[in-house]
Amino acid sequence: MSRINTNVSSLIAQKTLTRSNDQLQEALSRLSTGVRINSGKDDPAGLIASENLRRDITSSQRAISNTERATQLISTADSALGQISNLLNDVRGLVTEAANTGVLSDEQIAANQLQVDSSLEAIDRIAQVTTFQGRKLLDGSLDFIKTTTSGGSSLVDLNIQKANLGQTGSLSVAVDVTAAATRASVTTNAAAINYGPGAASSGSITLPTVTTPQSQAAGNLNLSGAAGQINIQAVNGGAAQGATGNATDVQVQAAANVAQATGNISLGNSGAVINVQAAAGGVADGTVGNAADVTIQAAAGIAHASGTLTLTNGSINISAASGSAAQGATGNGVTIVLTNSGASTTAAYDSGTNTLTIDVASAGDTISNISAAIDGTSAFVSSVATGGAGAYDVGDNSAGLTSVLSGGNNGTTSASYNAGTNLITVNAALGATVTSIASAINGLADFNATATFGGGNTYQQADNATNNNFLSGGNNGTTSVSYNSTSNLITVNAAVGATVGSIATAINGLADFNASATLGSGNSLTGADYTTTNNLLSGGANAVNANDVITITSNTDGSAFNGTLTFAANGSVPANGVSVTKTGPNITVNVNNTSTYNVDDLVTAIQGQLSGYTVSRTGSAGDGSFAAATETSTTTALTGGTNDTGTGLSADLVFKLSGASGSQVFTFAAGNTLTNIVDSINLVSDATGVAASISSGTLQLNSTAYGSNAFVDVDVRSEGTGGTFAAGLSSTRSTGSDIVATVNGTLANGNGNRLSINTSSLELNLTVADGSSTDVNFTISGGGAVFQLGPDVVSTQQARIGIGSVNTADLGGTNGRLFELRSGSAKDLKSDTTGAAKVVDEAINKVTSLRGRLGAFQRTTLETNIASLSDTLTNLTEAESSIRDADFAAESAKLTRAQILVQSGTSVLQIANQNPQQVLSLLRG
Repeated sequence: MSRINTNVSSLIAQKTLTRSNDQLQEALSRLSTGVRINSGKDDPAGLIASENLRRDITSSQRAISNTERATQLISTADSALGQISNLLNDVRGLVTEAANTGVLSDEQIAANQLQVDSSLEAIDRIAQVTTFQGRKLLDGSLDFIKTTTSGGSSLVDLNIQKANLGQTGSLSVAVDVTAAATRASVTTNAAAINYGPGAASSGSITLPTVTTPQSQAAGNLNLSGAAGQINIQAVNGGAAQGATGNATDVQVQAAANVAQATGNISLGNSGAVINVQAAAGGVADGTVGNAADVTIQAAAGIAHASGTLTLTNGSINISAASGSAAQGATGNGVTIVLTNSGASTTAAYDSGTNTLTIDVASAGDTISNISAAIDGTSAFVSSVATGGAGAYDVGDNSAGLTSVLSGGNNGTTSASYNAGTNLITVNAALGATVTSIASAINGLADFNATATFGGGNTYQQADNATNNNFLSGGNNGTTSVSYNSTSNLITVNAAVGATVGSIATAINGLADFNASATLGSGNSLTGADYTTTNNLLSGGANAVNANDVITITSNTDGSAFNGTLTFAANGSVPANGVSVTKTGPNITVNVNNTSTYNVDDLVTAIQGQLSGYTVSRTGSAGDGSFAAATETSTTTALTGGTNDTGTGLSADLVFKLSGASGSQVFTFAAGNTLTNIVDSINLVSDATGVAASISSGTLQLNSTAYGSNAFVDVDVRSEGTGGTFAAGLSSTRSTGSDIVATVNGTLANGNGNRLSINTSSLELNLTVADGSSTDVNFTISGGGAVFQLGPDVVSTQQARIGIGSVNTADLGGTNGRLFELRSGSAKDLKSDTTGAAKVVDEAINKVTSLRGRLGAFQRTTLETNIASLSDTLTNLTEAESSIRDADFAAESAKLTRAQILVQSGTSVLQIANQNPQQVLSLLRG
């Protein structure tokens, strides 16, 4: 049946044609773009997987770039270290040559010293100028920041190569020494060498009694920061009485439990965090910082560019919108492009080129409609200035109008602190980075600040807000005072806010001192007052209330030192002079008969002119004096000396003594004493590494070095009949032991007094004092060079290594530092070539160790990381391609099929539309 009202065949044909057209468009889209997924509807799950893979690909590419740049930095440092190694080798050769004093003249050695000085200057220059992208590499700025909390006096050397500081930014390190390093030791018993005890001769001089009054030292402690003064006086009968008080030092410092408040400013919209800490000695130190607030606001000078776009039939006022990409000074450079080609009036802003493109409908439009299109960009606000109903003139088309907008200003980033309200105010300029804001806060005298995350991010005005009481952990500490009579030091631990009066009261509470505030009692101390004042007190003098006795004792046993001791005052000695003569066992001491002598000075003068004897003083305490005019010539005896009863070695002896430095053969005839043996061994101890000493009549042979590499080996090659040396040895070979310790619970590698550890979070080596068993605790609070090696920004995909300073003040080790080789220093070529050689060897070892460590990091970490990431990138790219990319063969087939279906559908639709016309034939009939 034929119908004309509803053409069902046409509807079916239309639906089929629409579906074929959709398939054709889909095939065309995929073939033109080369990708299978052009929108979310194409494959939602595939889109999610593809975007995640693209994210991973981008991160991996950046990680490879980061690693390559790290490799370049390490190569730069290695090249400079290579030059330093060459210079050190040259210096080592000059040191060895300068030791040849039997051949070289003083002038030649001086010439060598000039070369050494020049090499040391070159090393310092290389350490200072070696940079990478403006960052110095070898001056110590990339070393770890460490603070020793206990056991620091036992530390000789500490090098931290790697540390993972995690999110906290610090790492506490505890070194627990369970066993100290020891030296190798071999002894002989007392019967091995017949060396009997003797006695030393001794005599004394009794000086006449002179009574002088005692006075107590006093002085004023001036506190410039607090504008105050405290008078301090030693107490009669206290540990600092008399002249002792004259040497009293006063150290004023912050109390140990003073803590500075700290906290983080979280900028969520800027994606960053700034750590802020109250500065010690500042207005906000101690608990005051806990109440600190911070306000972040836009800088006062921010302005948005504006201007008038003048057209033939009207004009439009245009301003950059607040918060848009064109805000601030950016708007001053906006280029306006006018075209007249689209179906409708549109406006678009490209922030990359800073261009506002206005495309007026080809049929034309009004000034008001153009203004509305500009408003639609959200980057600008506009209003009709004149001729709102006027039509757009094609003559206004322009490829680029500049200088239309002006007056934009980003403002200036600044920070201020109001101590009265305890408020930090941050005025942030447009485009300011988080780091620049942190720097502004850090520039305040009362706070320190660093960007701990997102420092390079741009500040967003959406983060403007006030954060109340954002700091915490501040503590004022507790004021206390102590006195160490051994070092004669008064230590004042001042709490934050402590007044001059409270400090005076605390000092007055000491048993040995009286104190009172004489100026500014109510004023508070500041950081400027934290200093040490030496010899603060004066005016103290001791009373002489008993006879002083000067005793002279021979340092060597034997009756040959028994003689006379004469002490006389006469006019032949210059004023305040002392003359000592020794003839055989007889000693004569002369002083000027008209002078007054300080007893301690007199003892020192006698000791300085009398070798082989020990001069001591008993009687009055301190430095009492006497008048020589009251002295009459006295003669006393030097008595008590007796000879050694032993005869020395009982038989001829030949033995080889070996140590870590080498070996030496010693030959002694019967009768040689223990002293002779010790002197002979010590004469060549630098060549054997073994030193000898006498302990209670026993020969003690100790290695000069510590650890398992140090040893003492005694090989008796020949001993005559009746000899007991070999039989008396405690052992023929002894080996030292290495230090045993744990570092943060992990057993460290010990080598002599040196510890080393290498874990995933910490790599270091440290050297303690010889034989020290003191535990060491320190904190790594920052520093090091951080390399982002993985695609994810987490600590496990970062490497933080330390590159220490290689200048002459730091290169060296337990034997000294390289700067000591300069002219006039303790180890220059004229003074100590042996010591200089040891220092240079340690410096070479430190540089080569650093080069090796950096090279290992470059080869095993950086290069393998690049190779691994490159493989990962290839696989990720392949995976992403298999999901997202179009199969051209399949899509081409689909395109051909869709083209045929569209053509067929079009023909069928044409036939279906012609069917109703057949009804006319019925009407004609």
